[in-house]
Amino acid sequence: MSRKPAEALLIENDQHDKRMQKKIHSQLEERNQNRLADMQNKRDEIEGEKVTEEKSDFFSKNFKNEIAVIEEMLNCKELNISDRAVVVDHFDAITASFHRLRKFFNDSVMFLPKFKSRKSMSQLNELEQKINAKRAEMIPKKKFAFKSKAKKIESKSNISNDPPATGNVSKAGAMVAKFSNEFLVKDKTDETIRLNEQEINQRDVSLSNLKNCTIFLHGAPGTVHISDVEKCVVSIGPVSGSVFVDRCVDSRLSTGCQQLRVHHTKRTDFYLHVTSRAIIEDTSDIRVAPYNTNYPELDSHFKLAGLDKSTNNWDKVDDFNWLAMSTHSPNWAVLEESKRITEQT
Repeated sequence: MSRKPAEALLIENDQHDKRMQKKIHSQLEERNQNRLADMQNKRDEIEGEKVTEEKSDFFSKNFKNEIAVIEEMLNCKELNISDRAVVVDHFDAITASFHRLRKFFNDSVMFLPKFKSRKSMSQLNELEQKINAKRAEMIPKKKFAFKSKAKKIESKSNISNDPPATGNVSKAGAMVAKFSNEFLVKDKTDETIRLNEQEINQRDVSLSNLKNCTIFLHGAPGTVHISDVEKCVVSIGPVSGSVFVDRCVDSRLSTGCQQLRVHHTKRTDFYLHVTSRAIIEDTSDIRVAPYNTNYPELDSHFKLAGLDKSTNNWDKVDDFNWLAMSTHSPNWAVLEESKRITEQT
């Protein structure tokens, strides 16, 4: 049995020692890296807990303040409760504030402790019940009553000699029904209808079931209700109260008002002078632009309606179906300037 020379054994042992030293050094380095990583993770965890605690404190402070603001609004101090339109606007503002508060809670719930999350949810539910109860108290539903036929008066509206934007003007005139303080235009197709200040100033005007019509309301109505309108152009002077729009499709509306409420509406352009924020619900594909109506008596009608011409929130829209305040609602957009229409009547 041959033996390795002593010199060869020494070389072999030296190489083995080097490999062992390298392995040990690598293990020590890996252990040190793991230790440093553990230390960093602990620091991050402590910092994360601190940030979460700060976020939770920020939420608690602001959540409490917002609830206090809404409850103060529910006291209805200095509110002209005799003016239904003013009361409705006030509660619309309360509802919008409540939706923003709920959105704030939903965005914050991920870092809230469970007990704080449950408590906040309970407070929201309680506040919502208060809002609904107070709204029912301050804005009772109108009782339904049949109107006496003897009070019904039919008259002809003023008809323009100019050709309408669409269709023909009825030679016999558009039949307009007047009920007490309400002026009603309904069930019309392919007509142009003009109502002046003597007919509509400070009155409630209703437009219903209209198709392919052009309507001019050049006065200062008290409120305007628009429903079931398709492919129409509606030009409205300054409204002292609210404008309510429901089920409007493929149309163009121009109005000045204190408050605009839009429901179940699609593919419609709104040219607005609105002193509060417009509210939309169950509505999509609408565009907004500044008020474009112009006629000789417009300035005097602004004064009669009590609208501030210097305040126009035409591009401030609250979408009750879109609560992600950090991103823009896909249901409405600002109409490009190049596509806006200047109305001269």
